[in-house]
Amino acid sequence: MKVVLCHGCWDGLHPGHVRHLEAAKRYGDRLVVSVTTDAWVCKGPGRPYIPQGLRAELVGALRCVDQVVLTDGDSAADLIGLLKPDVFAKGHDYAPGTDPRTQAEMAALALYGGLILFTPAEVVFSSTKIFATSGIRYGA
Repeated sequence: MKVVLCHGCWDGLHPGHVRHLEAAKRYGDRLVVSVTTDAWVCKGPGRPYIPQGLRAELVGALRCVDQVVLTDGDSAADLIGLLKPDVFAKGHDYAPGTDPRTQAEMAALALYGGLILFTPAEVVFSSTKIFATSGIRYGA
């Protein structure tokens, strides 16, 4: 069974997230999605807007997702080392892998021969931009 891992904050699940996860599932048989815990979300003041338990519930409700785990840390590198997925799928916005977190994840994959793949930009949204322009305030 080929395992695919995706990692993210998922604060404000939107169509771009859904398309990314659906594309990731096509790379394997089982899709595991890691949700960054509240303490590690670094998206700006008052974030995340949606608490970790609800973010995990939302992601887990998607048909393509087989398992959801909460993850501490600013990257999925530690989880990659534990889970050893066949494929680690990142969004197109992280290509070509120059972000330090992505580099740490790529190094963890290299230790056992895991593969990183970047999903295509089918639908582009940004939760940060959506929240910034919506007037939504934390706790509202």
